[in-house]
Amino acid sequence: MSVDADIGAGAMITLVIQPTADFNNLTSLGVAVLVSNSFAFGSPETVLETSLPLASLVAGRRFPIGSVPRGMKRYMRLYYTVTGTNPTTGTIVAAAVLNGQDNVTYPDAVVS
Repeated sequence: MSVDADIGAGAMITLVIQPTADFNNLTSLGVAVLVSNSFAFGSPETVLETSLPLASLVAGRRFPIGSVPRGMKRYMRLYYTVTGTNPTTGTIVAAAVLNGQDNVTYPDAVVS
């Protein structure tokens, strides 16, 4: 089978992108999903992008990117853009998952 063969529709690729530690200093952080037919990303195409302001860059908050559209090119990567001063704290985790849980919980709404 050719490496470029279409192996079927399959399932949507769900992305989970979220800070695991709070950020500081910057104004906002942008994330773009880039795709390309080449591993070297000679001419990448942006298919999704979004950003979060500093106030939202806290551990556990997800970037509003859910699923990658069908029919994308072979290679995919994330590109981060810092707006403002470079942060000295803050980390991000990003993963492609089979079934992402996307419900929002409100701990302050629970009465004991």
